[in-house]
Amino acid sequence: MRCGNLSSLDQLVIDAACDAAVSNSFDPNKVVISYHPKGQDPRTSQGGVNGSAIEHWNSIDGRRLAVPEPVKQADVLILLGGYGDASGTYTAANWARQDGTPILPIATFNMAAGNIFDDLPDTQDATKITGLAKDDLQLLRKSQSVLVTSEAIQVYAEQVISLAEKAALSRDVFVIMSFEEEDHLKDYMAAVKAVCKGAGFEAVRTDTRPAPNAHQIIDSIHEHIQACGFVIADLTNERPNVYYEIGYAMGLNKKLILTSKKDGKVHFDLQGYNRIEWSGSENLKEQLKPIVEEFARSFGLSST
Repeated sequence: MRCGNLSSLDQLVIDAACDAAVSNSFDPNKVVISYHPKGQDPRTSQGGVNGSAIEHWNSIDGRRLAVPEPVKQADVLILLGGYGDASGTYTAANWARQDGTPILPIATFNMAAGNIFDDLPDTQDATKITGLAKDDLQLLRKSQSVLVTSEAIQVYAEQVISLAEKAALSRDVFVIMSFEEEDHLKDYMAAVKAVCKGAGFEAVRTDTRPAPNAHQIIDSIHEHIQACGFVIADLTNERPNVYYEIGYAMGLNKKLILTSKKDGKVHFDLQGYNRIEWSGSENLKEQLKPIVEEFARSFGLSST
């Protein structure tokens, strides 16, 4: 968990998270990480407390975008409260949008988080901002009047965490394949894109979307494999880089779909693995679609 360490609500969340970590045999100094603005004292000393490199957390102005660590390091930002002028909560939400981090504004308790929820567009852009489908978002509007017991609050908290896990899931599918300019490979990529899009994913290659923080191609490949939801790898033309990237993905235990053109050669290292043998783009779609849709269901996504 990553969070700020400067308000009474922060203290309450951090202390409770540390107690939960200890009761589950985790080291709170490693799993509950908080930051306080540069030059300010932390609200609590529990857990792993760090000083931020950024002095002002309540402004998004300036020469460059300096995102505070609790937002920068987060897979998803849960907005729970926000009182007074709530400028810090609104600014945190804007930082997350700028940085591409999904936000989950919990409207149940009103305050600034409720306003941020109400301001979500009633379009597909809401899914881009939150990482969640419209039906999932309704859980964040649960009435406070039904949360009258500790058991009900516990169940709601677990539901919100499940939503956060879903929102943090990458919709990117990294495609590993030969970059040779051959018609059947162009058709292959078009078919993969279509199947992935139909299931709520986006198929990407490192040549069409370089990783933003990578200076070399190999670094971009590593970043894409680390961050993606799963990998689709085609063995056609037996390219050495393809086998290297597959090995890297396997080392990270990434979900992996192997494919190869029918009657094409496959190196003996991968001959024993299940793979789709395709003979054209429509044949590929027919075989790939149910596998990708099953992945979508296993990730808690509703495929179309």
